[in-house]
Formats: sequence, C-alpha cells, structure tokens
Amino acid sequence: MNQMRHDFWGLISAHKIIIPSIQRDYAQGRETSAATAIRTKFLEEILNSMRENKPLYLDFVYGKLKGLFEQEVLLSNRKNLENILASIKGYAKNIAVEFNYDLGSKEQIKAQSRDFIPLDGQQRLTTLFVVHWYVLFRLGDAGNLAKLSGFSYQTRSSSADFMKEICDLDFTAIKQDFEVLSTELINQKNFFKSWMRDPTVKGILVVLDLIHSRLKDADTAEFEKYWQNLTVGKCIEFDFLNLEKLELSDELYVRMNARGKQLSDFENFKAWLFKELKNRSVAVQVKDWKIKFDVAWTDLFWNAKAPHVFELDDVYLQYFKLNYMADYVKSLSVSDGKFVAAQGNKLAPQEDIGKYLDDLRSSKPYFDTEASFSNVLFFENIERYLLVLEYISSDPNFLQDLVWIGGDPMLNFWNKFVNCSVNDLLFGSRSTELNWWQSSLYYGILGYVSLVNMPLSDYDAEAKIEFQRYCRVLMNLVFNIRIESGNVYKQVAEGIDQLLDAYGKQQPRLIYELLADGSTGSFGFTAIQVKEERLKASLILQDPLWERQLVLAENNIYFYGQVEFIIALANSELTCFTEYASRLNILFSEIVLVNPEHLLQRALLTKGDYLVDKGLNWSFCLNAHGTVRERNENWRLVFAQQERVGLLEQLITDELFNTQDIISSLNAIIRKNAGSVDDYLKKFIEIPRLMDYCGVRQIRLSDENPGANVYLLKSTTIRGYYPELHTMAIYEVYRLRFLKAYQLSEEGENFEQWKFDEFFKSYFQYRYAKGLNDESALLVHGLKQYIISYPLSRREFVISCDGLELMVTENEQEVYRFIDPEIRPVSIPFPATDALLS
Repeated sequence: MNQMRHDFWGLISAHKIIIPSIQRDYAQGRETSAATAIRTKFLEEILNSMRENKPLYLDFVYGKLKGLFEQEVLLSNRKNLENILASIKGYAKNIAVEFNYDLGSKEQIKAQSRDFIPLDGQQRLTTLFVVHWYVLFRLGDAGNLAKLSGFSYQTRSSSADFMKEICDLDFTAIKQDFEVLSTELINQKNFFKSWMRDPTVKGILVVLDLIHSRLKDADTAEFEKYWQNLTVGKCIEFDFLNLEKLELSDELYVRMNARGKQLSDFENFKAWLFKELKNRSVAVQVKDWKIKFDVAWTDLFWNAKAPHVFELDDVYLQYFKLNYMADYVKSLSVSDGKFVAAQGNKLAPQEDIGKYLDDLRSSKPYFDTEASFSNVLFFENIERYLLVLEYISSDPNFLQDLVWIGGDPMLNFWNKFVNCSVNDLLFGSRSTELNWWQSSLYYGILGYVSLVNMPLSDYDAEAKIEFQRYCRVLMNLVFNIRIESGNVYKQVAEGIDQLLDAYGKQQPRLIYELLADGSTGSFGFTAIQVKEERLKASLILQDPLWERQLVLAENNIYFYGQVEFIIALANSELTCFTEYASRLNILFSEIVLVNPEHLLQRALLTKGDYLVDKGLNWSFCLNAHGTVRERNENWRLVFAQQERVGLLEQLITDELFNTQDIISSLNAIIRKNAGSVDDYLKKFIEIPRLMDYCGVRQIRLSDENPGANVYLLKSTTIRGYYPELHTMAIYEVYRLRFLKAYQLSEEGENFEQWKFDEFFKSYFQYRYAKGLNDESALLVHGLKQYIISYPLSRREFVISCDGLELMVTENEQEVYRFIDPEIRPVSIPFPATDALLS
C-alpha cells in the first residue's frame, strides 16, 4: 500500500481535491446538538495546534489519485513504447508519411497533475479547507487563496460554485468592521440565495462563523505565524493511503463508509478509554483485556448480530452506555418528580437529564464519549463492565438456554415478555432500542452475572437452573410495574440492587428460598407482584410440581406473569389450579381476545354483572394487553375482585365450555343463557355491535335513572358525541334486518358496504348526543319523519312527529310494531318483526 504523511497545503498544492458525488454533504457544519459538539471540539484541537505549532495527527485519509495507475504503467513501459513508435516512424518515413510523437520525459510525466478523489476523510479535509481559507482571507493573500479553488465538491453544483466564488473573492467589497462573516459573504453580489439550500454551503458558513468567533481579535502578525505553522511547520498532518493500486471499485468504499468503519463513535471511545485507563493508572484485573477487547469480547457482539449486519460498533458502544446509564441514574436525586444531578456532576445539565438518558438508551450518532464518561462514576465501575464481558464470553452459548427452566422448551418464560433472544437483547441490535422495561431486564441480568462473580463456563447444572429461576422472577417483577420514565427506572434499578444484595447474602443462593422467607421488603417493585412471587415460591418449595404449572399459566399473553387469582380460585390446590389455568389460558387466548363479536365479554355477562367501577363510568374491559397499564386497567380489575372472579369460574365450568372449540362453545353459552338476563345488559349480549360504540368499552349510567339511561361512550367522558343504549339497540336491530334482507335481494348480489350504508340511511339515521344535557334519538324516514327517543329521567320511549308526541311506551316491542308498517313500502322482504334477533 502507498502510505504517505501529508499536510493539507502540501496535498492541495500537488493535486486538485475533488469530493466525489458518492460522498455525503459536509456534515460537521450541521446545526444539531451532536454536530455542534463534534465541530466545536474538533476545531478547538485544530486552532490550538495552529496557534501553538503543536503536532496534530488526523489519522488516515483514504482515496485515489485519478490516473496515477496509468501514469505508472506509462513510466514502466516507456522504453518499449518508444521502440514501437520509433519503428512506426521509420516505416512512415519509407512511405513518405510524416509521423511525430512525444512521450515526454520521465520528469514531465511525473510532473503531470493528478486529481485526488477522497473515499474517506472528506469531512476532515473540508474542515481543513475552511481553516486554510480563513487564514488566507485574513491575510488578504489572493494568490494562495486561488490555489484553494482546487478543492471542490461534485455532490452538488452549488457547492462547487460557492467554493470557487469564495476563492476568487473581491477583498475590496468586504467591510472591515463586520461581526458575522457568513452574513458578509451572503451579502456579496455574486452570492446566490439558492446556495443556502445546499447543506455543504450552509455547513461551511457555520464553521467559518465559529472560526471567526475564536480568531477575530488576532492581528496580521499572528495570522502570518499561523500560516507558517500550517504550511512550513506542518503542524496538522494525516496519512494518505492511495487505494488505486488495489484495483477495487468505489462500491466497496461506499459500503465501508455506510458501515461507519471510519470516524466511528466506538473507535473514538475505545481509543479514549485505553488512554484514560492508562492516564488514571486504573489496573484492570482481567488478563489480556486489551486483546480480548478486540477478539473474544467482540465475538459476543458478532455472534448476536443478524446475518445481513456487518457493523458492530454501535452495539459494542451501547453495552457501555447502558451499563453506565443505570449507575448514572442511581447517582441522581429526585425532587418534585424531576431528576437533580449531584453537586459537581457535569454529565448533563439538569434540564437535559431526560434527553441525556434517551441518548444513552439509543444509538444516535456523534455520542460525546469524553463529556459523558470523564468522571469518577464511570471509572469506579468500568472494571465491572469489563468483568461481565469476560464472564459471559467464557461460554457465549449459555445465554440461549437462559429462557427456559431446566432446558424444557415448554417452560420458556422469556418469549411472552421479549420478542428477541437474550443475545440480541444484551449484545445485538435490540440493545440500541430498549424501552425502560427491557433496560431494567438488561440491568438485572448483567447484575446477576456480576454478583455471582465467575465465568459462565464454571456454572454447573444447578447453577444454570438457579440463574434461569432468577430471570423468571426478575421478569415477572419488572414487566408488571409501569416503568414509563427514568424516575421509575431509577426505582427499579435500585430495587434490583436490593434484591441482588439480599440474594448475595444468602448461602446457598436460592431465589425461591429468599422470596419464601418473606423478611425482605418489596425491593422497589409493586407490592402485589412481590406478594405473588412469595406465594408462588412457597408453593414450589412445598411441591416442585407447582413450578411447571405456574410457568405455563404465567405465559398467557394477558396474565403476563400474574396468576395469583387462579391460585386463589383453586384454593392453592395443584390439580384444580392446573385445570383452571388451562381453561383460563384458552379463554384469554389471542383467538378470543381479538374476536370482533366480543365473545369474552358477552359470555361472561350471561353469568352476571362483572363490569368494573371506573369512577363515573363502568367498564366491560378492553382486551388490549400490550402494556402494563392496559392490563392493569382492564381485566386485572376483574381478577382482583373475588365476586367477579367467581363469575369467571362459573363460565369456565359451564357444561358447554369447550377448550377444543372455544369460539363455538362461547357462542353456545351465549345462546343458552342470554334469555336469563333481565336487565339492560341483555342488549349487549344479544347485539354485539353495541360494544363497538363503546370506544374504550365503557358506559355511563344516569344518576337519575341508573340502568334505564345508559350512554355508550366513545372515550371516558361525555364531552364528545355518544348514543343512548335503548334507541341505538333498535337502530342496530333494523340495520341487521336490512342487511340480511339486502343481501338476499337482487341488489345484494354484488354487495358493496357503502351502497348498503347509503340505502339504509334513507330509512334510518341516528342523532348522537353531545354533552350532559343533550339528547340522542333515532330518526325514522318512513311514511313520515319520526323521532324516537329515550329521555333522561324517564323509563320509556317517546315517538314524536312534527313536534307532537305520538306514542309513549315502556314496551320496546310496541316501538317495533309502530315502525314496521311505516317502512314496509320498500322493495326488499323483511324477516319477522317479533324477535330482536333472527
């Protein structure tokens, strides 16, 4: 490889520098917080080097000298080519044809200028271009400034035009007392306003303003010294690696840049870490840790990546960020629900702590390692971070068995909580997008490895099972508390520390014994879940067969590790628990929960009124189960009340309940028992669509007439539009009748929903109420226009027309008998009118 040490002025003097179109715009001038931090730090290093003539090495710049390969071929074959051309010239002379040639001397061929095409390092080169331009601008050196016009971008024509323009600047047009350099350049007559849409132009102007803010007070003598330091002293250098001889296509280097091989945050972190550990005299106890950093520990991340992924830097750095995040959060105080940094903690301004935690959890680019980790807290814990890598790397395959107890796939307690492997969570791409629950799990798993303090390869079979049991308990605790902010994450992280501290003091370390003992507190988790884990641990210690059945029950997508209500229902009897858990698992399976006919709610209503109190409202319970909040605010409210759990028991022990065909059996139970319900809930059982009008499955009962006036709420309030139960039930009965008849008619042969909706609207419409004092009504377009309402404070229907009450009745069937003759003159047949459902 042709590797040469260069400075910018030497390179631009020998070659034009052309940034190719495959490269991105100038990024160091972006006005994001991350780019600002990088720009400021990088420019300070450059300016300090330039002012003090202090050597600054900028690593490698990769690229190709366009035409160099052809030049070297010409030089190596020049003698042969001359002989061939001389022979042709002799032959031409014999036939009286003039033939001349001039290959040029070796010196002339070598002196031919070649364009330098950077394939990596263009950001650094552009910043150096801007620094050199500013120094020459302040010196008024138009001659050397013109040389800089050899630096150009092919990414956009506006970038090239702008650079050419500022290198051919009319110094007489520049004010002598300007404050903002970019404003002065923009105001020049040859500056096109459209250039401001070019990210490279905008970026260069931002960097120029920053340089000017640092050097505006320097005099000419100082700038002459700066120029000498840059060009003669060569204070800033880099290694130029010419890749042309490798005969590789640009595509490889495009991919290399895309993978972040150069200027990687992780590589910066690694170099900084090694230097800081040395400067701080930190004696890392892991043998050959520097070699393992690049080999054995790297394999952890390599083995966890997806097949199509080839970049490891983000996930490797993320390991240190997530470990440090927990330690950092625990160092904070909380005041009025907000984080407060400890005195002298420069990790993040107080008002930015939340954003800083988001940066630690994610893999956003331009992470400022030095600003984040240059503190006592990080270096107090760095050896623990490295030791955990050492312990896990001793047996990387260990983690894949962590998800089930004793190697039994049926006892997989992991998948219900996390839809990725343990390796992916800890070392793969998932680690760059963890939510607070997963971040807590991450901390708890690595905390256990640190506590046990030995390589995974030394765990025997019992130790492995104990680790699995700890993880099961940990996940039940973590995923059943609402961790929706950094504040709660701090509480959970401290709770995990308390759990591990108590666990570590126990000999031998057995998680079930620790929980069953009951002498410790709730460890910062929800008291109800800790109480349940203690109960389950006690049952398992009494009879190990409980463990299998508990794990199987916990794995239900809705129960999510919380099954104490089933234990209570079974009176802590294992055989009964096994049967009930099996039946409830099917009842709360996905096929039932997503059923559009609301079979779970309607079947349970046939056993009694299970609705849960929501303050002003009553809830049928949403089947949503994606978050702790959704589970806690819906069916878990039923599970927590003995009377309502008793209704569940009646349902699963119904003679028609069949786990092998759950949908058919629930429908059979509804058909069999709906008639025995004699209050307003019967309508919800018989007409499934009524629940669809309850957007969050909540209703409100009138204080004046509870059970008579029932409002179907789209949200949790009645500020929006909402229907009334009794009139909407009539509307839905007729909609169903019309739909069946329409589908049997000629019109229904090519059924389209919108056509039916328009047809039905010509006979029935519904006027929704809005607010407390409004009244909803059913509008019937028959022989006349009728309004059917169920007024507040009255247990009766009112049918009116043209402002006159035509009928008042408590009997719903009388309403049907009134409506039917009014709408019979239509072109489709109707089913019988004396039943709500056909």
